[in-house]
Amino acid sequence: MRILRLFRFVSQLTFVPDPAAIAAAQRGAGLLRAVSAERIQAELNRILTGAGVYDALCLAADNGILTAAIPEFSPCIGLDQKSPYHNRTVDRHTFCAIASAPPRLEVRLALLLHDIGKPEARTIDDDGRAHYKNHAQISGGIAADTLKNLRYSNKTAKKVITLIELHSKKIPETKPALRKLLAGFGPELVMDLIDLKEADDSAKSYAAPPEKYPGLRAAVSGIIHDGDCLSVSDLAIGGADLLSAGVQKGPEVGQTLKNLLELVLENPLLNRRDLLLQTAKAMKAKI
Repeated sequence: MRILRLFRFVSQLTFVPDPAAIAAAQRGAGLLRAVSAERIQAELNRILTGAGVYDALCLAADNGILTAAIPEFSPCIGLDQKSPYHNRTVDRHTFCAIASAPPRLEVRLALLLHDIGKPEARTIDDDGRAHYKNHAQISGGIAADTLKNLRYSNKTAKKVITLIELHSKKIPETKPALRKLLAGFGPELVMDLIDLKEADDSAKSYAAPPEKYPGLRAAVSGIIHDGDCLSVSDLAIGGADLLSAGVQKGPEVGQTLKNLLELVLENPLLNRRDLLLQTAKAMKAKI
């Protein structure tokens, strides 16, 4: 445990450790196999949320400690990405992104594992450029095993895996599309995704427009502040209203509510009882 604590202290206290201590940790890396997964997880959490996380992870990676704790990460260390979008190896890109993110565990944990599938996804074209098709989904699968091995809760694992699988997708910038994203994943996860993507982009060889992510946060905050309808339960009518309007009891009620929600996500002004009933009747007439 003292081996892991050395790197935890580097992260939390931001000091440079004695080279002899690092050498001793390197020699004893194999001893981590005797440490319980729960205790490794606890130390990893503290390492990830410290102010000196970049230096701590670099030292842990270079001296065999990180891969002793997370064997699945081994192929990422020193891997040249061979891409115009990246000027860092996979591990250094990962550590830089983590250090750029807010110190929230789930965001930084997702960043630690977000590109762990790149070695498996990697292909090289005739020009020597690497491509990583479906690496987000592959990373999500590997992360699921890693998080299970480290005894993370199902709730944490589910959120982290979702963030990983979404990280390579573009976040929409229009309000209707943002409302649909919020309806699908909830405000907390969407805000975490924005933070994750901003940190990920900051560790690449190009800079996103400075207003991009603040603008997305402002748009999401505005949608939440305005109280826009984001779920069936937020609609101005419910199942009983549809039954009284002549919609057949059963699956048709649920499907009609979903269809109405899609319309309201596009235009929140439609979330009025009279307009929704009128629309529901028109939908029924077309069946």
